[in-house]
Amino acid sequence: MVKVFIKTFGCSHNFADSEEMSSYLIQAKYEVEGLDDFRKESDEEIIKKSDIIIYNTCTVKNPSDDKFFSLLKKTKKPVILAGCIPQSQQEEEWLKNYSAIGVDNLDLIDEVVKKTLEGKIIHRLNKKTSFEKRELPLIRRNKFIAIIPILEGCLGACTYCKTKHARGHLKSYPLKIIINQIRKAKNTGAKEVWLVSEDNGAYGKDINSSFPELLNEISKIIINNDESEREEENRTKLKIRVGMLNPEYAFEYRKELGEILKQKQFYKFLHIPIQCADNEVLKEMKRPYTIEECKETFDYLKKEIPEITIATDIICGFPTETEEQFEKTMDFVKEQEFTVINISKFYPRPKTPAAKMKLLPTDKVKRRSKKLSDWFSSINFNKDYEGLTVSALFTEKGKYEGSFIGKTDNYRNVIVKTDKNILGKELLVKIKTTTRDDLRGELLK
Repeated sequence: MVKVFIKTFGCSHNFADSEEMSSYLIQAKYEVEGLDDFRKESDEEIIKKSDIIIYNTCTVKNPSDDKFFSLLKKTKKPVILAGCIPQSQQEEEWLKNYSAIGVDNLDLIDEVVKKTLEGKIIHRLNKKTSFEKRELPLIRRNKFIAIIPILEGCLGACTYCKTKHARGHLKSYPLKIIINQIRKAKNTGAKEVWLVSEDNGAYGKDINSSFPELLNEISKIIINNDESEREEENRTKLKIRVGMLNPEYAFEYRKELGEILKQKQFYKFLHIPIQCADNEVLKEMKRPYTIEECKETFDYLKKEIPEITIATDIICGFPTETEEQFEKTMDFVKEQEFTVINISKFYPRPKTPAAKMKLLPTDKVKRRSKKLSDWFSSINFNKDYEGLTVSALFTEKGKYEGSFIGKTDNYRNVIVKTDKNILGKELLVKIKTTTRDDLRGELLK
């Protein structure tokens, strides 16, 4: 049997795409490697025994590109390129040396693999104007976590972003298909569902629906299923991670989100990337919101759900950012006490408007990034959990033998060590110590 190794770079949406390609390949009688979250073999070991490699790529940052191209040069097996790099760089001369498949053409992966193994170079990169999410048997890299895309593309025009060149304009998946995928996930042992996309908040803007409508429909099916399963022993309820939505939609839907996230089936967690806290820089970035709207959103959500965890993203060193504007961002993140911050240095992505701007000196960008990173590393927002007992749903193995990672109701990481297999279980943990990133404790018997 032909062995296909899929190596995935980037975001959760890319991992969902890899799972979708795996579904088609398994139906076509290929053996797919690289999906198991709990595998012990390294990528290098799997590549050696595989017949063909699929690199599912990310184009968000320069380091992602560099890592991918470095690996590509070392690969001696037949290769297919998937994801955002080939989709956004299909006119580049170097791509003519490799087979490639686009983000709208995953259902053609069987054909691309077959012809590539025959020694041919084939490109399937056309964008589709109409879109209907394909329903497939769920192939999951972690059987306890279902990653379910709810849309492709976005409505934004951010001057620094390359992703829209690949993913395109907003195409929301039909609500009934998303609901069916969640039902399938629940019926096949998933304990968590991650709703993923380039911007969840835009859902429905193109199909006369909305993100709150989708969340309310998801809530109904879970509640109905729970009612029918009331007698089942040791049942762990399905938990929904709402995921990332941009600040303009978080502001628009703040009241609806405040009510929805109070429900037990949703993690009390949101990822809202502000990118910076100065309105002039936001205008240059073409981010359609103000920092005052962000503050109003966060204040409202924290008032309604005091335990909520809010993650954000910050870009340090955008070309027009002054020292004073950067300090405003520093002050804002300190005030808001975000427990998760994804910090990035500005990278000029090819063919984006921001790439044509005069760049700040590299040392200045690095210094700003380091200043924010050093401050964030010095803060432990989890310290108040020490001595408390929390409930955590365990879905991942930890870095060390016998360790497991779970999530609290507000999506804080909990690490325990035990000789039992606790994957898929919701258990009580006494917290002994904490770090900036996690809670560490012992299982209560």
